[in-house]
Amino acid sequence: MFLFSSQYQDVATLSNLPRYTGGQTYFYPGWNAARSEDAIKFAREFSDYLSSEIGLEAVLRVRATTGLRMATFYGNFFNRSSDLCAFPAFPRDQSYVVEVAIDESITKPYVCMQTAVLHTTCNGERRIRVMTLALPTTETLSAVYASADQSAITEYFSHKAVERALGSGLEAAREAVQTKVIEIMQTYRKELAGGNVGGGGLQMPSNLRALPVLFLGLVKNVGLRKSAQIPSDLRSAALCLLSTLPLPLMLQYIYPKFYSLHDMPDNAGLPDPDTGDVVLPPPCNLSSERIVPYGLYLIDDGQTQFLWVGRDAVPALLLDVFGVEDKAQLKQGKTSMPVLESEFNERVRAVVDKSKDHRAKGVGSIVSPPMYLVREDGEPSLKLWAQTLLVEDRADQGVSLQQWMGMLREKVS
Repeated sequence: MFLFSSQYQDVATLSNLPRYTGGQTYFYPGWNAARSEDAIKFAREFSDYLSSEIGLEAVLRVRATTGLRMATFYGNFFNRSSDLCAFPAFPRDQSYVVEVAIDESITKPYVCMQTAVLHTTCNGERRIRVMTLALPTTETLSAVYASADQSAITEYFSHKAVERALGSGLEAAREAVQTKVIEIMQTYRKELAGGNVGGGGLQMPSNLRALPVLFLGLVKNVGLRKSAQIPSDLRSAALCLLSTLPLPLMLQYIYPKFYSLHDMPDNAGLPDPDTGDVVLPPPCNLSSERIVPYGLYLIDDGQTQFLWVGRDAVPALLLDVFGVEDKAQLKQGKTSMPVLESEFNERVRAVVDKSKDHRAKGVGSIVSPPMYLVREDGEPSLKLWAQTLLVEDRADQGVSLQQWMGMLREKVS
């Protein structure tokens, strides 16, 4: 479902149709056909959508070793019976979460799970696609923690948070996310870290270090954030994304990529001699402490890109990147990068294009993120919007990373 509107459109109700038919909701707020950036974005996405390969008339079933039961399924489809999910069309760019319950005590060293999708290809052939997974079992909690995947845990709780938000409201969803991360850390501390080692600090195994930050990003995402200023259409569209985005895009959506461009290494924005891929600058933490007034930055959550121009940006930098010396001449808001003969302009354009290359992340997506130019001393609402992506900062009614970690430390100990 493609929704364009300058007024309120009730995305919350309309998005139910794609939710139960294996579809997706694409929302274009403030769209204007006369603006070339808007028209090109939609034309690119819609043609990509129409030409993408999909499966038709599909059903998905997950089976597992005796003793395991598929308890709940999350994602966009119709749950026809307890373990059969129906898809009129099977997309190539969504994620699904299946919650597995342990019904009987398992004695074998391995358990197996198998996902099968029966579908018709675009050419009318009936096929089955099967994926099988064998997982070792363990009796020790430390092995469970050591092999846990923080990305998968975050994806699972984002689906659960959306379900909770739709059923019980946003406050309940935020609280559930917070309670879960505290529970995970408390159990680790109590059972595996000897109770109070390290004077009450937060301990987690290295493979789960990012969990608190990812959960903070989830709570501060537009879909779940505590704020009175978010229109319900924008919120509903964000909740649709939180419950469908493939894993790499989902992680970027709740913890965006943040690159410093004015001082990027010499090889950034140029093809890697070995792989031929454009090299990206090292990502920075999402905190305004990283922003210097003379800098140029890219903030990218996979759905929107912001090019941040500092208030003291020097004319030479502006001339190199945008072809103007005075930043008052820069067009703020939705824009596209000018194509200039300068080497630095080419490198910045290469970084911007590479950052939105979802195929390099190994996932399908038709979204071509629009770019907004934000001047630090310019349009306040634009600046505020870009700053909401800096999830480690304190904003609106949200806490900063330091406050969040302090609160977790208190609750866990």
